[in-house]
Amino acid sequence: ETKDKHLNDFVDWIRRHPFEDDQSIKGENVMVHPVRKDIDLCFEFLSVQFGVDSSNVGAIGFCWGVWAMTKACAMGINFKCGVGFHPSL
Repeated sequence: ETKDKHLNDFVDWIRRHPFEDDQSIKGENVMVHPVRKDIDLCFEFLSVQFGVDSSNVGAIGFCWGVWAMTKACAMGINFKCGVGFHPSL
């Protein structure tokens, strides 16, 4: 199989995993899983379970995760540090 046979699957996956909650696809019977919500829940978990101050949290991203980490930083999430690995780098 080639990536050409799965382009629609990839585009659909990206559409269902926006950074913020995407109101434009609500009501289309599509499960939307915003990345920002995962990041916020991780900060909450680390704070509640281990007493970690959110200003002391770093992030690691690989491939698509590099996009998510950089987008998070651009949207005001202040990671202590970030490391990204991507085949194109």
